[in-house]
Amino acid sequence: MKQSSALLNLFRLLPMLTLFLVLAQGCTDQGDPLSPDNNNDSLTWVADIWPDVIQPDCSGCHGPVTANAGLDFSEFNEWINEDSEQSNPYVVPGDPANSELIWRLEGDGVEQMPLGDELQPADIELVKLWIEQGAKYE
Repeated sequence: MKQSSALLNLFRLLPMLTLFLVLAQGCTDQGDPLSPDNNNDSLTWVADIWPDVIQPDCSGCHGPVTANAGLDFSEFNEWINEDSEQSNPYVVPGDPANSELIWRLEGDGVEQMPLGDELQPADIELVKLWIEQGAKYE
């Protein structure tokens, strides 16, 4: 009788164990996206920077309605290239150290943005990596 009871309990647990294994399989560790070991050489504005960093934290003040300091992040081509009217380009593709966007996010000798709230260091590093990779739009 004990054997059949143990066997019955095992069959009751089987569906739950199967569900657990199926769910656990989808939860693989993707690693740190900024890790040199992670092949993350295709960051883009559209897929990574705008939705994850800029839109939630910057577009309220620097969007099409407000454009504080004349900066509208929704107009990508107006602030990214070195030929813009800005004395310091906001983004110099391939050169985060000379990109005003990084200076602003870090508060490096200029007023730190966003005002009243700092970005997470990982978000700043993601933006730097995107610039290093050439600041691609798509």
